Amino acid sequence: MSEIVLLGKPYTVRRATLADEFRRARLEKEAEAREYADEDIRKAALQYPRIAASTDNRLSLDDFLALPSTEVDVWFFASSAENPRWFPAAQDESGPNA
Repeated sequence: MSEIVLLGKPYTVRRATLADEFRRARLEKEAEAREYADEDIRKAALQYPRIAASTDNRLSLDDFLALPSTEVDVWFFASSAENPRWFPAAQDESGPNA
């Protein structure tokens, strides 16, 4: 479990449960179904489900898209550390799935 602070507010990022797996799938469908005026914003939005699904009291997608990139990095690194299989590109060849 990781405790992080985003914009001065604490959040808990934890190892994913089965319910989180379903939550991630739902968040992915919701993010994919939205219309985006900009392709880069769409790509950023598609990162949200992997980061948010196992975070207690998570930010909304819109709030996520408005975060400074340094705050996104904090959340991303905590999420990828807790759930590495959700982030295969973040693992190098010496990782657990190598």
